[in-house]
Amino acid sequence: MDIDKHQASVVFDAAAAMSAASSDPKWEGLIEQLSEECKRAPKTHLAFIGTALLAKAVDLHVDARLIKARIGGDRAYSARSLAKEVLVPRAMAAGVDLGVTGREPLNNQPYFRLDVVDDAAPVHGNAKEAFRLVLEMLREMERFSLKEDAMRALAAFIKVRRRFVPVYPELPAESMTIKPEALLQVVVTFVDEDSEGGRRAQAVVAGLLDVVFGPARVLSGRINDPSRKFPGDVIVRSVSGKTIEKSIEVRDKPVTSADIANFVRRVAEKGVVDAAVVAVATRQRSVDLTSLGFTDGSLFGAHVFWSWASLLTQVLFWAPATQLAATTQAAAYVVARLQEIEARVDSVQRWIDLVDEKTR
Repeated sequence: MDIDKHQASVVFDAAAAMSAASSDPKWEGLIEQLSEECKRAPKTHLAFIGTALLAKAVDLHVDARLIKARIGGDRAYSARSLAKEVLVPRAMAAGVDLGVTGREPLNNQPYFRLDVVDDAAPVHGNAKEAFRLVLEMLREMERFSLKEDAMRALAAFIKVRRRFVPVYPELPAESMTIKPEALLQVVVTFVDEDSEGGRRAQAVVAGLLDVVFGPARVLSGRINDPSRKFPGDVIVRSVSGKTIEKSIEVRDKPVTSADIANFVRRVAEKGVVDAAVVAVATRQRSVDLTSLGFTDGSLFGAHVFWSWASLLTQVLFWAPATQLAATTQAAAYVVARLQEIEARVDSVQRWIDLVDEKTR
């Protein structure tokens, strides 16, 4: 079935308006439980429940488990398009946190490939309890007998998730400078103390490349994004923006020669000339790359950075600014990249504190 997007927008706004006074306490409890579980599990589950509740609030006949309209039947709907075209913009306007910040919040596992959300969905590890709650809420949705039931449940989602909008700290506005050796110490400490699923290392790499190429040319994908069109965690676009010039894989876990070779091959298959791997795990063992045809050269070409120091050295050499200005820029760029990649608020604060300690 086709859910009218204009009507869905009106319904969401109405639920937002009533959320303070007329939400369902039972659903508030369920959303709070899911929010707690999603501190450990993928936050996409939150966006899905918001989408499902919106669909039911528009039309009770919808089966919120049938998330691809193409599977047929008059109860299936396109959850992905409803999330992208209505839920994301309306939630942003209403100050509602969906857990994930991308334009297509359901473009992640397990919803990326599912037609039906049920017990057969491939869910592993720390996501199992969160997904159990998702299934429980879907069953509860099927018990809605009145549109008002769905509206009050959606209002509960909005009310609870408004409390979770992250308020990120900012780097002090007053002038500060950080020397290259100090920035290196900050980076090593920051990444080594908490990987945060690879987010910290990836944000640092993106922030460093911002110094060389500018934020407009550097793209940093979200962690575990299956829709990524190019291999690599961070890519650099051409000046025209029409092609990809460089693709960088960021690994804060040990890599093998096979890992590196596979990445470089995938990059080459996409027509990207320059590939680099940032392999900065503290337990990283020596890897023989002589058989892989790597150049022992600069950032421009197939290259492996075995340490933060080697990457920082290259960045400072190629940066258009002076070294002191470049490292100071990098400190600020990393803050923005941490927010973009949905790092925890305390992670951003930790970066700022470490930088502050080195600039006093």
